[in-house]
Amino acid sequence: MLYGAMTTLLATPAIALLETSLAGTVDWRTFLGRLLPLLLHDGILILPLWVFLHRSILRPLQALTRADRATEAGQAEGKYIPEEAMPDHELGEVMRRRNAMVFRLEELQARAEAKRREEEEAATRLAHSLLGVVTFEEIGAAAFPALRERLAPDALSLMVIDPSKSMLELVAAEGWSEEYIGRLQLPLSPPESSGAAWALHTRTPVVKDHSASSPASSTPDPVRSAGVQMSLHLPMVSGERSIGVLVLDYLTPQDVPEEEVRFAAQEESS
Repeated sequence: MLYGAMTTLLATPAIALLETSLAGTVDWRTFLGRLLPLLLHDGILILPLWVFLHRSILRPLQALTRADRATEAGQAEGKYIPEEAMPDHELGEVMRRRNAMVFRLEELQARAEAKRREEEEAATRLAHSLLGVVTFEEIGAAAFPALRERLAPDALSLMVIDPSKSMLELVAAEGWSEEYIGRLQLPLSPPESSGAAWALHTRTPVVKDHSASSPASSTPDPVRSAGVQMSLHLPMVSGERSIGVLVLDYLTPQDVPEEEVRFAAQEESS
């Protein structure tokens, strides 16, 4: 816009001279004699303007475009705009903010990747610890420490499908009285009867809020008597076979991060 306005302004005397010549009031020798100085004068004025526009606008925009293309292509080299390409005005500030945003996105991606590697390493450690495990009690002893470290429950329990395939039976626990082991059972049907049955039915982690009234899903008497407010149910499956449910109980409601639930579900399905 600025360039167009300046060009129009500078070209006006030359246009006026051309109109005068066409009207016949100035012969062609006089016309050329007057036009050449005007063109020389306009060129002297336009050249600094062009240099200014090139350095302050065009060259920074070219650098911005190159950096954006490198970022879109996933290239580590060239995705930041060099400081020397940034002018000392509003466009330069925009370019600095753009660099800061790219750096912040890189940080977030690096943290997410580190979290993913951490989850994979933890899953591998647990899988190795489960090698050679032959009893459900040993499964609980191997899985409970990892779940306690990551999700900090107040109590843990392992319930498996009994031989009749109609009930879930408590076979291992931590934080609960041993008198419940082998005695506490929950029906698998209907699936809505408990959080554990529903988790096995859907094969997805289920959070049960015991403080909320839910007529479709009952709370076991020991859980209610202990004052458990929330339970996280993690289904244990192997291929198409359902094995049981790991239950994490909390005495106070918790906001369990989604990535931790995903990690725990991966653990129990591995």
